[in-house]
Amino acid sequence: YVFGFDKTFDNGLYINFQFAHGLGFERGFKDEHLQDYFILNLEKKFFDDRLKVRTYGIVNIDKPFDRITSSNPWDELVKNSGILGALEVSYSPVIGANLGIRIIGIDGNGSSTLSRFKDFDVVGVFFNMEI
Repeated sequence: YVFGFDKTFDNGLYINFQFAHGLGFERGFKDEHLQDYFILNLEKKFFDDRLKVRTYGIVNIDKPFDRITSSNPWDELVKNSGILGALEVSYSPVIGANLGIRIIGIDGNGSSTLSRFKDFDVVGVFFNMEI
C-alpha cells in the first residue's frame, strides 16, 4: 500500500510525499519481504516550464515497528536502514523533448533493500522524446 499527498504551488514548486509499504520489485516472491519507505519529491520549474530542477529521496526502514520496541530504537533503525538521494536538472527546448543530467547516491546498512545497492551510485545524462 501507498499513501501520501502532493501539491503544486502557483510559483511552480511541486512537492510529493509518500509512505510506501513495499516496492514493485519486492513483490511476487515466495519469501516476500516488503519493507517500508518514506519518499519525498521536490520540483521547481523555471522559464515557462522549460527548465526543471528536481530532487528526490527515499528512506528505507526495515521493520520499523519491530525496532521501536528494542532497548535503543534509534540505533536499531540506523543499523537496518537505507537512503537514496537524487538531483536532476532537465531542459525541454520543445514540448515533448527533454534533455538532462541526473546524480543518484545510495547508501544503507543491514538488511534494508537499499543497502544492497549502496555501491551503485549513478551520474548520467538522459534524453527522451514523447511522440
